[in-house]
Amino acid sequence: MSMNALHVRRLLHCVPTPTPFAISHGCHHVNRSLKRRSSHTTAAQRPTLETEVRRLDPELDDELSKRPLNLDAAGYYLIRIDRDSREIVSEYYTNIINKNGLACDPDTGEVIPCTPDYVRPPTRIYRGKTAKEISVQILEVKLPEGQSPVCTHLEHANYLGREFQRAEFALLFGQDYIQD
Repeated sequence: MSMNALHVRRLLHCVPTPTPFAISHGCHHVNRSLKRRSSHTTAAQRPTLETEVRRLDPELDDELSKRPLNLDAAGYYLIRIDRDSREIVSEYYTNIINKNGLACDPDTGEVIPCTPDYVRPPTRIYRGKTAKEISVQILEVKLPEGQSPVCTHLEHANYLGREFQRAEFALLFGQDYIQD
């Protein structure tokens, strides 16, 4: 089962700091106390923060995001910026994908719950000063014997590259970064 990438993007815009449940399977049960942007307006009509990284063509971006999205069985990433160290930080979490296409905790086999209070430690944390540095760490450095790849879909690698570029831009220009 695949989900609409736009749905995942809109869900992540509901959550001030992206959380594993939001990334993993586009949960509908987001805590109502969290600030929510309207999904009933077009991208061009939605208010944006002056400090947030903007898109050149938000409507085209939203249209392209309507394509089906298959989750990467290797895992997912939560990306943020650390202003103190001036670094991009990417937390990698393993998961398994069940027969319904939902991300599950590999230790328990349970679907990753749709609650903001669900916390599990990242499998690995990557840090880099630039998008290129962190991309090379994740996608090009040879893993030690016995370790599984941390990205197995080209679409996922492409997405990560775009997000790392956006995060680097936000660091360079003092803007907020919200992971799509």
